[in-house]
Amino acid sequence: MTNENKPSNKIKKPHARRRQHALYAGVASVFLLVITASVVALGQRWQSNIDLSASQRHSLAEQSIAAVVAQSEPVELIAVMGPDTNQRDAVSALVSRYQKHNEALSLEFVNLETQPS
Repeated sequence: MTNENKPSNKIKKPHARRRQHALYAGVASVFLLVITASVVALGQRWQSNIDLSASQRHSLAEQSIAAVVAQSEPVELIAVMGPDTNQRDAVSALVSRYQKHNEALSLEFVNLETQPS
């Protein structure tokens, strides 16, 4: 047999191609899982809030941050509200954002229904 009559070894059989595609799909799946797990782990470690609203509605104003930073003595904030935990959580979250700029801020909740004086 001459070289012209020999079958080419470069043509892969269909089952070999399927195995190769399955291997590529498996490697891609594992790679995607590793990336997803890494993003989740980093997201839990470093939390960040980004305000994408047009009016920056959920951001702290520069003036209010400057006022908080300028306070040299401790400041106690008293929130007078009912027992609604959703409202209390919202106020706590807002004050904690300011506390990142000045740790001398403290927050106390007063419920006029249970503490009238």
